[in-house]
Amino acid sequence: QGAWLTATSHRTRTSPVRRGKWVLEELLCAAPPPPPPNVEGLIEMVDQSLPLRQRMEQHRADPACAACHVNMDPIGFGLEQFDATGAYRLMDAGEVIDSTGLLLGNTPFEDGVTMARAIRQHPNLGPCMLEKMITFALGRTLAPEEACMVDDIDAGAATANYRAGAIVESIVQSPLFLNRSAEAGQ
Repeated sequence: QGAWLTATSHRTRTSPVRRGKWVLEELLCAAPPPPPPNVEGLIEMVDQSLPLRQRMEQHRADPACAACHVNMDPIGFGLEQFDATGAYRLMDAGEVIDSTGLLLGNTPFEDGVTMARAIRQHPNLGPCMLEKMITFALGRTLAPEEACMVDDIDAGAATANYRAGAIVESIVQSPLFLNRSAEAGQ
């Protein structure tokens, strides 16, 4: 999706960090820790003549930066073959783009296609999509006391391997949805 690739880029270049963070948060519900204060733009302090991957590696050399970037960057690198507007490319700064990476540090992938397959097989994907769809269906976030009802919905969706239709059916047949109120959970 070109629009998403553009939205997760900077004005003049791609952003493996933004892209990786989005995948972690929105598809796997595995948000990285928040950045320490005053870190925006630190990537600009490294050698700008290098391809983006090498610049990010210089940035991660700082242990304070590596803690957050260890999971975000490799996912974003898997999408580096798409520029800031979503166009396919093979080169960056005169070098062939290396789009290999690791999903959450343990599942290797070669490019965006194999990364998508790895995400599809990750155990967090189904429960994360369920959580996002419940929030959307209710029009609000969940209250802690509703966790047991989510477990019941999850059990129904999991038996159907989290197919979209099964998730929707489990949600709309649940007491959580049938007895929803806008005030609960807010």
